[in-house]
Amino acid sequence: MAEYLEGFIREMTIYPNMVTVAALPEMVEEFKKLLLLLPQSHPPQMLYYDTTFNMGDFYISTLLFSHGAFQERPTTPLAIMAHQTKDQKSHEAFFLQILHMLPELTSKRIVICTDREAAIENAIEKVLPTVPIVNCWNHLMQNVKHTVRGCGGTKKDVEVYQAHLNQLLSCISLTQYHTVKQDISSMCRDKVMKNKTNKRRLGELLCTHSIGDHIKMVSRADSIVTHDEADVSLISYMLDAARRGATTVHILSDDTDVFVLMVYWCWKVGITCHLQMERWDGTVLNINLTVENLGEQCRSILAMHALSRCDTTSYPAGKGKVSALKAMRVVPDDLLHFIGEEGATDLQITEAVRGFFLALYNQRKSASLNVARYDIYQKRKTPPALKTLPPTERNAHLHGRRAYRSWKNTTWRAWDTSLKTEEHPSIKLAGGIPGGYQVGQKEVWQKTAPDHPGHCRENIHPNPHSQEHYKRSLHKQEIFSAG
Repeated sequence: MAEYLEGFIREMTIYPNMVTVAALPEMVEEFKKLLLLLPQSHPPQMLYYDTTFNMGDFYISTLLFSHGAFQERPTTPLAIMAHQTKDQKSHEAFFLQILHMLPELTSKRIVICTDREAAIENAIEKVLPTVPIVNCWNHLMQNVKHTVRGCGGTKKDVEVYQAHLNQLLSCISLTQYHTVKQDISSMCRDKVMKNKTNKRRLGELLCTHSIGDHIKMVSRADSIVTHDEADVSLISYMLDAARRGATTVHILSDDTDVFVLMVYWCWKVGITCHLQMERWDGTVLNINLTVENLGEQCRSILAMHALSRCDTTSYPAGKGKVSALKAMRVVPDDLLHFIGEEGATDLQITEAVRGFFLALYNQRKSASLNVARYDIYQKRKTPPALKTLPPTERNAHLHGRRAYRSWKNTTWRAWDTSLKTEEHPSIKLAGGIPGGYQVGQKEVWQKTAPDHPGHCRENIHPNPHSQEHYKRSLHKQEIFSAG
């Protein structure tokens, strides 16, 4: 072809490796004209480079460009290289020839798209350091497919991950990208952590992985509490850290139970150190400010939580925690606390639950929940779904008993009792010697407290075999720092 097409073969090397660079002079001139016509407001000129074919004992790499002079923007070949090895030196030789043919590449707005091959990108960065490099979407999609398949994923898994990648690639701004990425990360994390095998593997990783000299991993065997609820374990450590004089306690959790418990205990024992709860999306909640805003209504927050939804009770359809909190704030202070009172009568519990649900459904003037159900139903033009109506008086009573027992018999109440024992006297926040290590401006807390009182262990573990069981099982971990 060199004989019949003058100027087509630009370089030919035989030793040590065969490299042949070829380009039609007419196409090179066409590309130069395109660069001259490219207005400043026009998007950058795209070049595409990829090692496309393995044709036996040599490879073919092509350099293409999109022709912006046509409405269809056809992809047109600019130059090709036949080479024996896919190393960086071969690609450097190719781009040196391209730079010799097109010195305008260093001054014009050019972007080169590749398949993320390291040898290619390193060669471009060395020969054309001012030219930006972007990656091909098709190759990224294929990489996702191979990775998911390699991890044992199904075809449906591949489609889900490729859809997520397409969402990220379609973002038109960096702000939108970070928002979409956060949403996808939260969604994927929730799905991963709902799998028991994944939880077990995470526990094994946390217990074996070194996370630094200034942080101590606390397992069930050396914990200051001996029950299965990680939520209450966190509160136990929070109270102990505050008692020992910590100035800040920072808990990482997405669990509403943890937030409610932190607010309640901060109010109950009068914690003055700075309490924070950080969600997985980076949002930091100020517990002290929440307690200040709620005031004495913190007394009812556990009852509100148990009635509106917690780990051991059902919940009213379509009513979230915001609605429940608003209802709590309009219910008389001396009513809801009966849910947590020792020896509360059925009548007191029923009145507390009735008052809460009437406020929750904006029916405070109704005499009973049955009347409220009737009023809501008959005022609608179309019959509402039954699940959207308030519970009946009978169901509300049973729900209230369940919430009462959750408060009374769970570790929420067990910890309340433990604070009155000799082993754990009333928490005093003034004075005390902070314990732990100094890390920058924060102190990471380390366990030095005595074991949990024996009678509370019996209350939490009525099964005589449960003590041995917890020693064999992994402890659900949540890490926090205090300083």
